This record gives sequence, C-alpha cells and structure tokens, in this order.
Amino acid sequence: MSTLINHEMQKTMDAIMKKAAADKDFRKLVLDDPYAAIRSVAGKDVPTGCRIKVIENEPGIDRTFVLPNFTGSELADAQLYSVAGGASPLCPFDSPNHCAFGPDCTTLQQ
Repeated sequence: MSTLINHEMQKTMDAIMKKAAADKDFRKLVLDDPYAAIRSVAGKDVPTGCRIKVIENEPGIDRTFVLPNFTGSELADAQLYSVAGGASPLCPFDSPNHCAFGPDCTTLQQ
C-alpha cells in the first residue's frame, strides 16, 4: 500500500473530520486507531515515522488549539531576573540582596 504525501494529508483530515462528526463508530476508530481511520478514508498508510495524536473536543468548548512545538530556549535565572526587573546585565548594587539578579548574582563575587 502506498503512503500519504503532505498535500494529501489535509484533504484526508478534512474527510475524517466530516465523517467523524456524523458516524459514532468511525469516530471511535479515529480516537482508538487514527492510522486505521486514515487508511480507511485515504486508502493509503501514514508515512513511517509520522506520529499522530487525536483529541476530542470537550463539550462547551468552541475551539481546541494545538500549540506548535516550543523552539525557543529556556532563560537562565539571571536572565529571568533581568526581564522581570528590567535590570541591566551589570549590577549597580552593592549587595546581592538588592541585586536584580537575586542572591545568586555573581557580579559582586568577582
């Protein structure tokens, strides 16, 4: 069996959404085994390595948003203090207790 390519995936997902909204048995298949559901609609397999997660919208919720993967980097504690306090990278204070970088400030320890 051949595999889906990217431009076919959206068309397949649209068909699955439409069918799952009207057919309880198919909806259960989508939730239990999305790969089988895709195969039944598209007649093709999902490409190897493509992982799919299906979630069901909750009653009373109009839209569910899926956030993209996080691509930024985590801020170090000193950077967080700087952002939160608006301090400059050079500490003008004479005590770590008054420093925007907090008690772990190394500026005074140099």
